[in-house]
Amino acid sequence: MKVFMLNTFCGVKSTGRIATDIAQLLESQGDQCLIGFGAEDAPPEYARFALRVG
Repeated sequence: MKVFMLNTFCGVKSTGRIATDIAQLLESQGDQCLIGFGAEDAPPEYARFALRVG
């Protein structure tokens, strides 16, 4: 399954951490996931999920 999440943050702040936790869970099940975000920078360990938009 391919999943695209849209959130203000990726890997930082509360909702950004929730999004990366979900992405890691999906990845562990063999799914693909991207997180579109627009505020701050994503930590390097989440670069595989991060897609800056806006």
